[in-house]
Amino acid sequence: MLSCGPYTGSWQAWIKRAKFGPEPALFRPLARQLLLDMVAEEPGPDWLLVPVPPGSWESILRGADLTASLCREIESAGGPVWAPVLSRRRPGRPQRRRRRSERRRVSADVFAVSELPAGVRTVVIIDDVMTTGATLAACTDALLQRYPGLDVAAAVLARAGAPVAGA
Repeated sequence: MLSCGPYTGSWQAWIKRAKFGPEPALFRPLARQLLLDMVAEEPGPDWLLVPVPPGSWESILRGADLTASLCREIESAGGPVWAPVLSRRRPGRPQRRRRRSERRRVSADVFAVSELPAGVRTVVIIDDVMTTGATLAACTDALLQRYPGLDVAAAVLARAGAPVAGA
């Protein structure tokens, strides 16, 4: 799991401005930072970036899909290609203020997977903030149920509540 930094301080404020504020220009530097961190992992031509799909309330509230915007920016900067192969079977519920076990229960069986492009061997799930890992685990489970031999990794802008070194 790759994380650009902890979800604290100025990094947290910057991410919140991109998520909740009318500042789409912030997507570019956030995506560039994620790409720089990702390049150290040496992405190959068989990699695919897959954004965590927003819950319906998130798209309306934000007016944008942050994770898809991050993927678009990473690809346009020379990173791996992306495709929205994950979708929600039902609208997402806000995870905020939920305990880890409750987040896992609410996230179980939420995601559906469409067909992967030919030649994909590694999927990197892109999300903004990882708190407990419940959403990323649910996305990974859905991908591996459909494609058992797939390598699945995750990259997030920030990780809440845990150190990121060696994440």
